[in-house]
Amino acid sequence: MLTPISSLCIQFVKDYKRLYFRARETRLPLMKSNLHALCHLADMLRDCGPGYVWWCFGAERFNGMIEGKAKSKVHLDTSLGNTLWMEDVMIHAQFSRNMLSAEELNRDF
Repeated sequence: MLTPISSLCIQFVKDYKRLYFRARETRLPLMKSNLHALCHLADMLRDCGPGYVWWCFGAERFNGMIEGKAKSKVHLDTSLGNTLWMEDVMIHAQFSRNMLSAEELNRDF
């Protein structure tokens, strides 16, 4: 019963790598650990039981994202929110700049 889940998850990861990562180091931030975990989802369900009992990927990833990012202990939520927002803006700016450069190179003159 878990074989179709395994096949679908592995195919999704392969398609994601092909469409988004494209084996480019600059796109490495798109490759999250949760993506790799999908390859093992069926095995984890078989070994550990239903996901709602043991699933912690979301919480662990969030903890990893916020670790060391709060600059103010007094206004923790504001400090954390501003830092995460700024990182997100920088990532989008980087990919926007890369997309613009690609469009400029492919423009017909």
